[in-house]
Amino acid sequence: MESIHIRLEHNEALYGKRELLSSEANILKILNALKCYKSLRRKELILKNKLKREINATAKEIMKIEESFPQEAEDFHMKRKHPKKKKTAKRSSSIEKQLKEIQEKLSRLQ
Repeated sequence: MESIHIRLEHNEALYGKRELLSSEANILKILNALKCYKSLRRKELILKNKLKREINATAKEIMKIEESFPQEAEDFHMKRKHPKKKKTAKRSSSIEKQLKEIQEKLSRLQ
């Protein structure tokens, strides 16, 4: 393989060295930021797992407390859950009404 030499002027050589050093500095900054990101991500995952365990433990404690309630209290919770289903039915009927209105408008336009 043949070596090719190119003559550079002093200013061009300085500019090239500056650009090369600047690129190396940018790469080092990126590597440092990536290292910090990995560390923070690891901490985040540890905290998420800890939070998940705490939530599960709290849910178990709530279930134990609910089991100790008298029978009437359980009926109260059942009654409380039913209105939520009715709200979704109202929302769906509202959507159906809007859909019918749009279809009527479309039929008038044709």
